[in-house]
Amino acid sequence: LHLFTTFMDDNLPSENANDSQPFSSSFFVPFEEKVSTRADAIQLHQISVNPIVLSIIAEDKVLQAHPGQNNLFESILLFVDYVHRNRKGYLGYYFSI
Repeated sequence: LHLFTTFMDDNLPSENANDSQPFSSSFFVPFEEKVSTRADAIQLHQISVNPIVLSIIAEDKVLQAHPGQNNLFESILLFVDYVHRNRKGYLGYYFSI
């Protein structure tokens, strides 16, 4: 998970010049933190630490991958697929253009 979020932070352009983690601060919710209540929010939400379990909060839906050893991989794929299908492949500022 750290590898994925770090990769996305390095490659996603920041909307704010002072934001060094544009993906992690907007699209990832760590364990025991509250998810965004915005209607257009899409976030990876960490439900459990050990074993790691993720869900995707996508607008008014909660998408859940199968629990088990592949939950991390399947959750990332669900997140990427949702962005591809419903947001024209864009995250953040560029989605609204």
